[in-house]
Amino acid sequence: MAVARAIKDIGTQMAWLAIEDDQGREWRYRRVGPADTAAVPHLEGHFVQGLPVRAVLIRNVDGHPLLQQPGAGLPRTLIVDHVDDPTNPLLSVLDIDPKAEYELVG
Repeated sequence: MAVARAIKDIGTQMAWLAIEDDQGREWRYRRVGPADTAAVPHLEGHFVQGLPVRAVLIRNVDGHPLLQQPGAGLPRTLIVDHVDDPTNPLLSVLDIDPKAEYELVG
């Protein structure tokens, strides 16, 4: 089983992510486009005035990262939930939850 341990780096405008797993291996993902708003996210991407400031792993109630899979390596795709800091009131009122899909590179 492979489990994400930490987000090591984020690219400009969060176009890509580097994630370290529990074995110390680094996995790179690139953004491929918008994701279904009903998709369960693995990470939160925090933005201030439209610029990415950090990305964090989302954890389940037991404290384990949602980004994991039973086999070797991390999943081929992941979902990032776009979070504005402070929260954009218009998006909250309209219940719009923008998400992006990322795919494993190489």
